[in-house]
Parts: sequence; C-alpha cells; structure tokens
Amino acid sequence: MLANSIKQFGKASLRLPTFLAAGISLSLLACNATLTPAATETPKSADAFVDSVGINTRLSYTDWPTATNWDNPDPAQNIRQLLANTGIRHVRDRIPNPSLEPNITYVNPRLAQLYRDHGIRFLSGIDTRNGNILDASKVQSYVDWYAKGTIPLDGQTIPVRSLLAATEGPNEYDMHHQQNLRDPNWSSNLRAYQTAIHQKVRAQSALSSMPILMPSLVHTAYCESPLGSLANVSTFGNLHSYPNYPYMRHPASNLGWHLDKVTACMGTKKSWVTETGYFTKSGNNKELNEATAAKYTSRLLAEYFRSGKVSRTYLYNLATGGVDGWGLIAAQKTSTTVNGWQQYNLRPKPAYHAVKSLNKLLGEATWSKTEKRWNAPAVNLRAINLSFEGKNENTRHLLLQKSTNRYYLLLWQEVESFNPTQGNFTPSPDNVTVVLPAGSRPQALHKYNAQFTFGRHSLEGSSSRLSLDVPDSVVVLEFIPPAQ
Repeated sequence: MLANSIKQFGKASLRLPTFLAAGISLSLLACNATLTPAATETPKSADAFVDSVGINTRLSYTDWPTATNWDNPDPAQNIRQLLANTGIRHVRDRIPNPSLEPNITYVNPRLAQLYRDHGIRFLSGIDTRNGNILDASKVQSYVDWYAKGTIPLDGQTIPVRSLLAATEGPNEYDMHHQQNLRDPNWSSNLRAYQTAIHQKVRAQSALSSMPILMPSLVHTAYCESPLGSLANVSTFGNLHSYPNYPYMRHPASNLGWHLDKVTACMGTKKSWVTETGYFTKSGNNKELNEATAAKYTSRLLAEYFRSGKVSRTYLYNLATGGVDGWGLIAAQKTSTTVNGWQQYNLRPKPAYHAVKSLNKLLGEATWSKTEKRWNAPAVNLRAINLSFEGKNENTRHLLLQKSTNRYYLLLWQEVESFNPTQGNFTPSPDNVTVVLPAGSRPQALHKYNAQFTFGRHSLEGSSSRLSLDVPDSVVVLEFIPPAQ
C-alpha cells in the first residue's frame, strides 16, 4: 500500500413525467440536429468487465473488521458475506506461508472458504525482507508453498494453487515518500529479486503459466530511471494509480501519466492496477464525501477497463476500521465480541452499493462449487453502428454485450465533482442524443438513486434515438440491436 503518510492525506413502464424526471427524453420524430457519422464499434464482454474488478482485503490485520467480523452471525455485519455480496471475484491479499508466518495462518481457511463458496481467487505477492532489505533466500519457500501447499477446510483439502490467480513482486519498495528509510541500492536489488521470483516460479510446473506482476511502485516514473525494463521477468505491469494528487481527483486525472511511465518497465504489455481508490471524510465539504467517492469509484472501474491497457483493477480497500478513510465499508468498533474477536459496526458506503450494482447488472458467470470453476456463457461479440449528437469531449462511453445479445452502453461525464475550492458538487448534465442502429429496441436506462443502487427506468416501445442527460455518475442504457 502507499506510505502511511500519503494514505492519511486522502489514500413497469414509466409515464412520461417520470421519464423526464429520470433525465430521458425520446426523439420519436425527425430531428434537425446534424448527425455525427455512425462509427462501427465492437463491444466488450459485460462479464469480462465484472471479472476485471478486484479488491484489497488485508484479512491478516487482526485489528481490522476484515479479520474481526468474519463469523458475525448477522449477515449485515459479516464481512465475508458483505464481500461475497459485491460480486467481486478477485482479492489481493497474502496467503500466509506456515513456515514463515505461523502467527497469521488463521487466514488460510478463510481464504479457502472464499474460494470454495464464492469462487474468489487471489493475487498474492512475494516480498521477503531482512529488516528493510529484500531477502531473496526466502523466495523459494513461497514458491513451494504456492505450488504444493494445501489448506484443510471442513474435511476437505484445498490446494493453494487453486486459490492463486497470480503473484507479484515486492510492494512499493521504492519508498518514494520515505526516501530516508529506503534501501540505498533499491533499484538494483529490486530487479534482482524480481528476476529470482520469475526464475523460481517458472521452474515449478504447477506455476509455469501463472501471471507474474512486476513490483508495485509509489512513483511510477522510476520505471524510466533508475529501474528500467522488467518486461522479461513480468507478465503484467503493476500500478498504484491513486488519483490523490494534489487532492482527491476524478479517475482519468492521472491514469494516462501512469500508463505512459510504466511503458519503460513493461513496453506494450498491459498492467494490473493493484491499488487505487478514494479516501472519504464526512461532515466537511472541503473533503471528498461518500457520495462523490461513489461516483468516482464506479467511473474509475469503467474508465480503467475502457482504456484497453488495464486488465484488472483492485480497489483499496474493503474496510480499514474507520468511519472516515479508505474503503467501501465504514466501520466503528463496538464492545461486542464474537468468538473472542471484538466486533465493528459495519455500514456499506455508497461506493459499495455502486460497485455491487454494476456487477449485478453486468455479470453473467456463475460459480460451481462442485466443479470449482466459473461457468460463463459464450458471447458472440457483434459490432454495431453507434453515434452521438451533442456529446462533449468529457463524456465517455463503454459498450458491453451479454450472451443474450443485450447491449449495455455505459455513459458518464469524466469531470471533477470535487475540488478544495468548491467542495463536493454536481456538474450540469451533458445532453446527448444516442443514435442506435435502426430497428434497435431500447429496454431500460439504469441510473443510480440516492443510495447508489441502480433504478431501472423502462424504455420499451421507444425509438432508436434517445436524448439522455448524462450526469457525473455512470448511467447504463440497455438495448437489443436489430437481428442480422
């Protein structure tokens, strides 16, 4: 994660009147506006978008609700159930090695339970240090654990390899904001350590095809100097692209910078964003509030996926133990204990509901506990002609398709909704005419309500030209194109 000093800086059909209230007007007659040329656009899989979403959990932090509230009998206060309910399939967390981390091996059955019951798989790094210096002598122990280790769970034996989606190099070893404490030979030692990870992982047949991420950096520009290329020892880049400088900003504010800088490490290879997210603070309009963070978080997932250069995005964090701060869930410590663990009172933030709603709307794959695999229907991605009238340059779109031949057009304004001068605010909507292929059948517009769950506004019977007010949050136009 980012240095603590930085994290705390803050790391039924509707009648016409209701339709209009939802920001929709229907163009049923000829329009005098000039039609922009229709562009042929190939959608991406809607389920692939859901599969790109991950989250950091830190289950080994014994004073965080991610550990304490695991067995809470109330589903609304059970952190495992809250995680599963998001529809997130990927978690970044350690899988403790019993020989090196015996004091936190209570985590392993919990990880195995997430995998067995919900199909969640893990990105788990290799980062062993002697004091403040990387110690490659322990890399083999982790590789052996990942390749051959097993976890007992309710009479079953779960291979560690089944849980593991990928591994990554050391976490933020550049210590950009604590340079007085970092290894003076950090860049050469980091390259050597990443090379050792790559060699030992690839030497294990069980791990030979597993993705290996480059080390994460606080300051991605170090890829240009002094770190240099890691493309021959890494499958993907690794970004911590927090949009938090000089204040909590909109998702696209710095993504391009990170993607540009990481090319010196990875060339044309894609990246995983293993940490990003928003720090919220209540009761002060000069700080990012929870509603704005919800807008930004859902836009961030769409913006990163839309880039074509980010394969997976892990939000930071599920819950960190405070009402204010990082995470999708606010938590406040109570005097209640469950199985010896002091409990937190958990309250999902609006961003939690925003992410959950997106995943629920767009996901298709189902987890089979017996087969231990995700079953996703095949999607025959079919290009369509799509055009817009009056769309400003900051209004973005992402076209997705399900196996049912339903298309989902995500639209949002990629603009500021907060700055220290204005505080949290709502920009004016952008009125955009969406021109679908002739013969398309619009089905619904999905818009976030005040709680950031999607409300479905029926469009059945409307024309293939729709005038929409696009806000600074994600809206989703669901439609069926004409048959070919």
